[in-house]
Amino acid sequence: GEQVEQIRGFSLVRAKSEPRGLEDVAVSSDQFYFVINRGDEELWCSDGTTEGTFSIGKYSEITDTEIVQDRFYYVGSNLSDGPGLWAIDSTASTRQIIKNFDAGIRNLLYLTEYKGKLVFSAYTREHGQELWVSDGTAAGTNMVFDLFPGTNSGINDDYEVIETGLLSIDEPPFRDYNYFVESGGWLYFQANNGAAGYELYKTNLDTVMLAADLAAG
Repeated sequence: GEQVEQIRGFSLVRAKSEPRGLEDVAVSSDQFYFVINRGDEELWCSDGTTEGTFSIGKYSEITDTEIVQDRFYYVGSNLSDGPGLWAIDSTASTRQIIKNFDAGIRNLLYLTEYKGKLVFSAYTREHGQELWVSDGTAAGTNMVFDLFPGTNSGINDDYEVIETGLLSIDEPPFRDYNYFVESGGWLYFQANNGAAGYELYKTNLDTVMLAADLAAG
């Protein structure tokens, strides 16, 4: 029959009277990454052996993860670097901060692999919550389209914007939700252009268009 082998033991604690264990598990071709919540959030990597299971670092919060071409991307915040978009090369297992949010970029959500790149949404005061893409470099991490021109948000973020910044209404509702879905070479998602309300859009990163007007008017 099947055998279960303990790779490494972890001492887990209770937070808010609920047991917290492994979170945000992501798998590359030969490694997997996971978060252990013990008051702070500690990122770990494992190749399935005791020797190959180790801690990468602790963060006050890790909000999203994704694998793109065997690179592990995650949104994390720590005391030394502040919040940022991070990546780990599976061949080196060393972390690299790609983009720091202190430059006015906030609220990275919905990390998704598409055409070998990382697609996500992010908020800036100039453009609101919009569609972004990253090729794994700081220079190649940019907004793709301003779907709702101006300071309004084209992509749903479930956050209320106030003059002093962002006031969180609740936990982002789509942390484990497939906001972006690929089909037929296109990436489909919900967006608002300011005229038709939230509708179904599609993009190939070169262009973006309305896929269907589901709620006419």
